[in-house]
Amino acid sequence: MSTRISPTAAPSQWDCIRPNIGEWHGSFTQFSSTGDWENDTPSVLTLVEDRPDEHMQLTLARTPTGKATQTTVREFGPPGPAPYVVFFPSGAFSQGPLQRHSWSGFGAELALNVGDRRLRSVQMYDSDLSGNSTLRYLTLIREQRDSSAPQPQTVAQLGDLIGEWTGEVLFQSSDMSAGHQCFSHARLQSQEGGFCSQTQIV
Repeated sequence: MSTRISPTAAPSQWDCIRPNIGEWHGSFTQFSSTGDWENDTPSVLTLVEDRPDEHMQLTLARTPTGKATQTTVREFGPPGPAPYVVFFPSGAFSQGPLQRHSWSGFGAELALNVGDRRLRSVQMYDSDLSGNSTLRYLTLIREQRDSSAPQPQTVAQLGDLIGEWTGEVLFQSSDMSAGHQCFSHARLQSQEGGFCSQTQIV
């Protein structure tokens, strides 16, 4: 038996972006397609709404080891930065191309927010004219809004999360139509050599 919450009007994308306002300190950790660590780049990302309900500015400063700081600035207004980025009420977001082309690379980014912590992952792929796709690299971005806060958990500390968890899952389509919510039940347990998880959505 499944239970579903009736669809409700989704909050505006502009409102969903606001939980990301502030200065985020972290790092871009890049791994090869085989999972080998390649480099770690400290970063500071700042998002400000300098004109309420009209304009936001995003500034990303990354400082590779032994190199000058690289700064990227983006500006946008309502409803948000681009049609291929979908934000959720918590500030979490997902972005990527709506279509994949065989003659160019492609990728996707997923960001999850919990208070002053944010975890993002970026997967980039190469593709050829035959339609085959190959993972190029994976980047893990760990950020915190207060630079004095404790560092994010390591894999070794996942034991603290063992157990059963219940919650809600919000589905939001890329065309910004009303989303819907479902209940979820997840279980994390240890096993030889690591951890395994199971998630059920009803």
